[in-house]
Amino acid sequence: MFIVLFLMAMYQLMACSQDDGVPPAIDIPQSVITDNADDTNQNDDLDDATPSPEPSATNNTTPSPEPIVSPTPSPIPTINLPDDDGDGYENDSDCDDADSSIHPNADEQCNGIDDNCDGQIDEESPFIKYVNQDLSIQSAIDRIENDGCIFVSAGGYHEDINFHGKAIWIQATDGVYYTSITGSENMNVDSVVTFDSGETNDSILNGFQISSNNKKRGIKIINSSPTIENNQITSNQSAGNGVGIYIEANAGTAAPVIQNNGVSNNTCIETYCEGIGIYVFVTNQGIGSPIIKNNIISNNINLYNNLYSSGVYLNFNGSGKTTLDNNSINNQPGNSIGLHYQASSANTETIIRNNFLQNNSAGLYIMNHSPQTTLQIYNNRFEKNTSAGIFLYMDKTLYGNIQNNIILNNNLGIMVSLFDQIGELTNSFNIKNNTISNNNTGMQFVSNFNESISNLNMIIENNIISFSKNYGIDTLTNTTSSVTLSHLKYNDIYSNVENSKQCSDSTVCTTSSNYNKSKDPAFVVTYDGISYNFHLKTSGPKSPCIDTGNPDTADYDVNGTLNDMGTYGGPYGNW
Repeated sequence: MFIVLFLMAMYQLMACSQDDGVPPAIDIPQSVITDNADDTNQNDDLDDATPSPEPSATNNTTPSPEPIVSPTPSPIPTINLPDDDGDGYENDSDCDDADSSIHPNADEQCNGIDDNCDGQIDEESPFIKYVNQDLSIQSAIDRIENDGCIFVSAGGYHEDINFHGKAIWIQATDGVYYTSITGSENMNVDSVVTFDSGETNDSILNGFQISSNNKKRGIKIINSSPTIENNQITSNQSAGNGVGIYIEANAGTAAPVIQNNGVSNNTCIETYCEGIGIYVFVTNQGIGSPIIKNNIISNNINLYNNLYSSGVYLNFNGSGKTTLDNNSINNQPGNSIGLHYQASSANTETIIRNNFLQNNSAGLYIMNHSPQTTLQIYNNRFEKNTSAGIFLYMDKTLYGNIQNNIILNNNLGIMVSLFDQIGELTNSFNIKNNTISNNNTGMQFVSNFNESISNLNMIIENNIISFSKNYGIDTLTNTTSSVTLSHLKYNDIYSNVENSKQCSDSTVCTTSSNYNKSKDPAFVVTYDGISYNFHLKTSGPKSPCIDTGNPDTADYDVNGTLNDMGTYGGPYGNW
């Protein structure tokens, strides 16, 4: 290394002595050029003590600096919000996280709820349609999905509609006084509204006036069970039964719910028709179980002949269970019946309770030809009917009760007419705990086949029969139509005009052996705005009818005490 440095110094000294200032080339023998550390000639390697990089990195180039690598940031943690109802939507976007059917993108249903969380309630959807007078209700029915609803604006809709089996709710948004369906002029359609495709209680018609002057029924129901509520079915005209509402079960089930409607001023334009307001017909292959409640049924007439016509007619040849509850059936004109019940070959149970039957020919007319009929008639009021409060025509065994009714100011309170097959009658039917007051005759029993009945084993107990203008109980004694009552017990038969004979047969009426009495029942008579009530005085003086009914535990009052005679005693007396 010393030799090399010496030679370089000499080279620079000699160059300085040249006239042109350019140093002459010095030929350094290759033998003196050595490589101490790498494979680069010493002549080219300025630091032969340090190994050079690979040849590709030579030629005096500056090496690239090492790249600066930024540290990788830690990921931001995901925060999972609760989804309490498990519908896949967290509670920041789910407007009701307690109900899995309510969430964004849900189908809007007609339920008064924002189902899809868009801030709107019951907006138009496949399940919700809105109809005004520029549209038809039937077109909306045809387009809507099952479980939907149709909201109909105020106006008159001159069309006939058919639900076609759909479980939908059709609602008049402005109510019955502003929205009507009046029927078309198409005489091939005999009803303004039709249910004939097996509709269920989920097919609902609510809030309309249903009427027609084109000889159509208001509503027809065949083998179907819709809900008809809050409507006025009025001023329809048709030939035949059921001008207001016609219900038939002929090879299927008809179990509609008819509630909170007015059924009035419908007219039959034929000589004979029944159930002008509501007619229920069940054939021997049908099952009829309608529920008819909270309706006002009035002034439905036969244009030519009101004899045997009626506001409501239940005509049973098949089976089923029917309930009439809390209806007012009144003002049927002329000889028209309020409620007419007929069973021919039926296996039926019918409950008639809490109804008000007033100002008809007969309030309730029962014609039973079937040995498999059960009737429960309780907590009703029968008032001011020109023929009878209850007319019971029997030629077969009848099961059930006339119990805890008020029967007031009728011509006959209860009329029982018995026919030739009455030998089948047992003690299966009871007349118990009724208040029968201020009628021309309280109760009358008659045999209609020219032969006296000597042992009618119908249980007649715990009744108050008072203030009749004629007999309290008339059994047509000493005639070929006379009836002897074998179970007339625990009744108070008082102050009827025939005072010396409260019954036409005094031997069974007030004898001590059958526990009947003839004492002032001591009523507390009150008027509730609809009818008179006949509670018993508990003091000053206490009524003799308190705790003096049949002492059997089955007849105990609701409060567990002995039976009180009259309408507020016994197990059905709490009304």
